[in-house]
Amino acid sequence: MKSGTRGVGGVTLVELMIVVAIAGILAAIAAPCFRTTLPRARLRSASLQLSNDLKLARLKCISGNFQTRIQFNTAAST
Repeated sequence: MKSGTRGVGGVTLVELMIVVAIAGILAAIAAPCFRTTLPRARLRSASLQLSNDLKLARLKCISGNFQTRIQFNTAAST
């Protein structure tokens, strides 16, 4: 006859389902944060690249003593 005690190291299906449900709830809460993180990182990277490009153009103009023009191409979107 069974004594009613569980063996060491075993988990029941109910316990496993509870853990999976909690993990799903946490993932659902965290998902919107991850959706906004990537576009923000891309925007920050693009703004830093633009700033560096403008600084480089300025330095080249100053060192070469000439004028230049900067043209933005929004159709490329890269």
